[in-house]
Amino acid sequence: MAKENPTYVISDQNKKCCRSISVRELCKIITQILIPLMIGIFTIVITLQQHYTGKENRKKDLEIAAELRQQQLRLDEQRRSQELALDEARRAQDLSIADNNHRDSVFNIYIRDLSNLLLINNYNLSRPLLNSIIRPMTLTVLRQIDSSRKILLLKFLYESKMIRTDFEDTRVDLSDADLSHIHFGAIHMQYLSLPGALLINTTFVRTDLTFADFQRADLTDSIFMNSTLAEVSFYRTRLIRAQFFHSNFFRTDLSLADLTQSTITLSQLQTSSSYNEAILPNGEKTSGKGLITSEDRCSLKNWNIHPVNTINLTNHCQFVGLQDDISMRYDLHIYIQRRLFEKQHALLELHLKASMQYSRKMNVTFIFYKEENTSDEIDRRSGITIAEITEPSDKSLSKQWISATYPRNARFLTIDIAINKGDRLSDFEFYIQHFDYMQV
Repeated sequence: MAKENPTYVISDQNKKCCRSISVRELCKIITQILIPLMIGIFTIVITLQQHYTGKENRKKDLEIAAELRQQQLRLDEQRRSQELALDEARRAQDLSIADNNHRDSVFNIYIRDLSNLLLINNYNLSRPLLNSIIRPMTLTVLRQIDSSRKILLLKFLYESKMIRTDFEDTRVDLSDADLSHIHFGAIHMQYLSLPGALLINTTFVRTDLTFADFQRADLTDSIFMNSTLAEVSFYRTRLIRAQFFHSNFFRTDLSLADLTQSTITLSQLQTSSSYNEAILPNGEKTSGKGLITSEDRCSLKNWNIHPVNTINLTNHCQFVGLQDDISMRYDLHIYIQRRLFEKQHALLELHLKASMQYSRKMNVTFIFYKEENTSDEIDRRSGITIAEITEPSDKSLSKQWISATYPRNARFLTIDIAINKGDRLSDFEFYIQHFDYMQV
């Protein structure tokens, strides 16, 4: 029998030993390995977490620091802005005080110098003095003062009779003067004369402007509230967007005025003496208004007939003579036109149009009076006959134009029509034409 191989026996034993060690020791070995590994991993995780936390904290610290810096910068900027604003306010206040003092000085010097001129000349100012010294001095001052002082300056000139239409000899020309944005309160400014002045956005509240002269002035965007505009001249005046609230018109001259987008009413237009070729609020131009009213073209009420009861008015508005040598008289108050013609701004032209049928001859006489003629008969001795139309027989008169010289200081115009028995007159129209030299 062969002997067993000892090598193989040992190997089996070793195998059994190794197998036995692996089973018993495996958990211990794994435990010994895992614990340090887990501790290492935990340490790494904690380290990473602490690193991340530190990084986040540093980031937050940087953000907080940046925000604090921004806040500080904003506070510094705000402080600087406040300081600059305070400096600017102080500077503006100083400038305002300086400007106010300058305006006061300019205004006071003007009043003092003009008062001295008036006293030296005993209030008798010559035309060269008015035009060469007072006008440029006034325009210069007006450019340097504010609206509150402008109204005081105007009141001074008005009370000194230097801007009044009834004191032409001492009137100073303020055309092109900038008087915009001023306020006229409840004051009497009758006969105020400001032709050609700039009065944009000017307010008149309860102001009496009777006989005032605003011809060729610019009153754009101005307001007239509860004001009296009787016999005011707005000839060629810009009244664009002007507002007329409860203001009284009576014989107001609106010839060639620009009333575009204004609030003037139909009743205000109808009580005006003339709105010939004026531009209405809707942009249309008027064809003119005769000085013989539409009512008087078909009524005897405002005609003075001499002898009385010698004219018959037919249903077709024809005036028929019932006897020979009849005088039909129509009186007009023409103060506005007087101012215009006396200043030689317009040519006096009398336009008469009527349908007339007469047997022998027709005679029309234009007579100016300084005072209203209240007598029943024409008093030619107290008037000035400036024009006369005499037509031969058997001819129908349709229209006549008469150019004449306007008598100085005349206030009333009488149209005297002499007719005879059987003569017929109708369709009266009469104009005093404003022929403006400035447009020639």
